[in-house]
Parts: sequence; C-alpha cells; structure tokens
Amino acid sequence: MPQETGNFKSRLFGGFDRHDVIEYIEELAAERNALQRENEELRAQLDEAMEMEPAVSTDLGEDAAKSVEQYKKQKSEILAKTKETLCDLWEKYDSVCGDLKVNVTQIQGELTDMGV
Repeated sequence: MPQETGNFKSRLFGGFDRHDVIEYIEELAAERNALQRENEELRAQLDEAMEMEPAVSTDLGEDAAKSVEQYKKQKSEILAKTKETLCDLWEKYDSVCGDLKVNVTQIQGELTDMGV
C-alpha cells in the first residue's frame, strides 16, 4: 500500500485518475479488514486469558502459601539449632574461664612462693 497520498496520476482536465483512487481505497479497505480480524483475535485471546487468570493465581497462591510455611518451619528449626549451639558455646566459655581463673590463681601462688 502506498505510504503517500500523492501517488495518483493527474488527469488532463484536473483531478486524479479514477482507477488509481479506487485501487488506493481498496488497499486501505483490505488493510482495515485485516487489522479488524487481528483485533478480534487478540480480544478473544485476552478474554481467554482473563478467564484462566483466577485459576492460575489460585494455584500460585496455594504454592506460595506452602512455600511460606516451609520457609517459616525451616527458619524456626535453624533458629532453634543456632540457639542450642550458642548455649553450648557459652557453657564451654564459662568452663574455660573458670579453668583459667584457677590456673591464674595457682600460678600467682607459685610466683609468690618463688619470690620469697
């Protein structure tokens, strides 16, 4: 289809060649009809997609809810294990500190005895 409207041949006594104008109008009509068909097809596809959307979003919602529950469960388990490990470390730390205090006291006593 011509992109310009100035593609018509001039007639001897003014105006445009009737055949060129009719051909141009027919091309425009064919293009318009093709665009209307495409538009109808796209609208039908959109309607189908809109009808399917609630089912898809419901499925995704259930999957997302399951994933969130799994995440929460794993998070709780990890936090419990971390807390348990931390408590064990604090106990060991306290034990080591107690041992060090005893050792320091013994060493101070020995140093005092050696200095005398």
